[in-house]
Amino acid sequence: MVSSGHIVVLVLSVVGCWSKTDFVLRDCAASQSTELLNFQSARVSPYPVGIPGDIAVTGSLRINRPVTGTLKIDLQIERYVGFFWLTVPCISEVGSCTYDDGCKILSDNFNATGCPPQLKSASVPCMCPIPAGTYSLADSHFTIPELPAILSWLAEGDYRVTVKLLDGASGEQVACQHLEGTIADPDACSGFLCSVFG
Repeated sequence: MVSSGHIVVLVLSVVGCWSKTDFVLRDCAASQSTELLNFQSARVSPYPVGIPGDIAVTGSLRINRPVTGTLKIDLQIERYVGFFWLTVPCISEVGSCTYDDGCKILSDNFNATGCPPQLKSASVPCMCPIPAGTYSLADSHFTIPELPAILSWLAEGDYRVTVKLLDGASGEQVACQHLEGTIADPDACSGFLCSVFG
């Protein structure tokens, strides 16, 4: 089962926390007018984001029609290594994975504990069915947990991410978002003295 810590990382990737210089978040659907959802804005600080680390999220998401039934998630993550973009494999349900039922993942993680307080206070639902409407967060603070040891190599680097949502019954794509940016090592040394002493 995907842990709630992994869900936080996935959610933050969707709202665009991985950003090196200019934030890149764009629709990649063939027709935006028929999409299930659209991000209207997204901002995260501090920037770039470190994993593990504390962040503040501000953003707005428009759900164009109610989210019900089975929603399949196709997540493609690429990391820049040397001169190439390499696909991050699906390891322990994190990486370039396909999730057959996004609503079930939310239910498995939040049914017992309820939505995180940051979402509750902003009236943002975290379980299906999700009504149509515009949902916003304003300077909401989250803690991104440390990744498991097997995934620790993902905690730093340049990334590009494509998230496709598919109707579980018909297989039809209902939304697509593309993101690009960077995850920083919060413990990395920087500045003149680091270049001298490492």
